[in-house]
Amino acid sequence: MSDTTFTATVEVLDTHFGPSAWNSKGHFFAIEYPNTLYSSVDGRPKNASPIHQFEKKHSDARTLFIDKDDNLYVSFFGPRSKLGTRTYRSSDGGKTFIPLFNWFTWGIDQDTAGHLYAGLYQERDSDCGCTIYKSIDNGKNWINIAPFKWGKQHHVHGLSVDPKTGWLYASLGDFDGLDGCWRSKSISTKLLSPALAGSDFITVEDLNGITVGTVITIHDNKIWEKRTVSEIDGNTIRFKKPILYSYDFHFGTYLLLDDWVNKFSAFENSQQYINILFKDGYVYLADDNFPKKHGTRTVVFRAIDDGGNEPVTPEPVLSAETGIGWGAYYMQQAVNGTIWVAVIPFGGKGAVWASADGINYVEMYFSDEEPDRQTRVKNRTFRDGTYGSTGYGTNLSSPTGQVIIPYKDKALLFSPQDK
Repeated sequence: MSDTTFTATVEVLDTHFGPSAWNSKGHFFAIEYPNTLYSSVDGRPKNASPIHQFEKKHSDARTLFIDKDDNLYVSFFGPRSKLGTRTYRSSDGGKTFIPLFNWFTWGIDQDTAGHLYAGLYQERDSDCGCTIYKSIDNGKNWINIAPFKWGKQHHVHGLSVDPKTGWLYASLGDFDGLDGCWRSKSISTKLLSPALAGSDFITVEDLNGITVGTVITIHDNKIWEKRTVSEIDGNTIRFKKPILYSYDFHFGTYLLLDDWVNKFSAFENSQQYINILFKDGYVYLADDNFPKKHGTRTVVFRAIDDGGNEPVTPEPVLSAETGIGWGAYYMQQAVNGTIWVAVIPFGGKGAVWASADGINYVEMYFSDEEPDRQTRVKNRTFRDGTYGSTGYGTNLSSPTGQVIIPYKDKALLFSPQDK
């Protein structure tokens, strides 16, 4: 639908900015392709200057995230761990970075408790598996909280924590039957007494939803293992197999329930999504399907999570005309609530839309189809972003609602205007 209540100016920036965000102080950060971090303390993208350059082997930055303590996270595409570090963190405003792990993540978020989540992206020849990492110690250690049933899936596209419910959402890709947007309520409990290696039982503070058959991840920041509950007696739970390690309840051992469900699916579970955001009680999902994969060329879906385990088929809210390309690789939300979404010019024209209410969309910009993969990789036209509400309740967009979207070898700066 067309929206006549929203207007914005557009300015072409000479710097080829990709992922970008503003921290709690209003400082602006962005990656200039291929591997240079820019920043401006006044928050104006035009005043940004380079402050850090990553290794030359890194040429495809797709993630820039800022946590509640203003630490920066940058991740570069790369399917195999042998290529070295792909994900980094900076605690000094981007001047220096330390390695976190050797895999690439297309989605990082943090909940109100300060726990970090990272969805790992892999290609078919990758060695990380379909993994979601969680860290409860500020990124020092990471554990895999993905369920066993994701074993054949290829990668995690997007990952977001709903700032209102604290629920974790992940969109999976490239394996029909597992595609869709999965949800975990991130339910956890703690040990009531130490657990010894070789034991087939543990005692917990409360069951917190644990039942027979529940799969639990036990972790203490350093080691972790998964076990299936076979019997429950009061607060004592028994497993089918003994635990391999000893855990001390004094040192922050957690038990996380494997409660993942494919909450938002459609088209016989073959629907792929990329980005995820939350607005006015709805979960918004950006499409990642080639136009010929299904009959309707929908760019954005939305749905309400009723809290149950049964799947919900999202409703289309933005449908594109014939000739629009593949994949809404960019869907972000500005601090004023405006949703910005773009389809890359692959398999058709590229386009940018904006919506103040999530239903009515304004056509903001178009781009001709790019002829080959080399051109698309070089330009990053209409892809990559960081804005939106974080799981800890902070919006990473410009304080005035500005948005930056890569365009060919430059970038577009959209600034909303009051009517």
